Amino acid sequence: QLCNETTLLEVDHYPMRFKDLLELYKITKYSEAMKCENLWKLDVARVLCRPCHIKTDTYSNRQKRR
Repeated sequence: QLCNETTLLEVDHYPMRFKDLLELYKITKYSEAMKCENLWKLDVARVLCRPCHIKTDTYSNRQKRR
């Protein structure tokens, strides 16, 4: 977390966006995503409240981190 909020939390796929992870592992179907263990590892995500999540440069269609 980046703040002390404890309600309405969201998963932020970090340091890569979820979209970029799907491209990296060439996932195009739900069934492929469910089978990809690397997609669900905890080291590719963090928990943020919505206001903090929106501020990140990986939120939605923003540029990925470099």
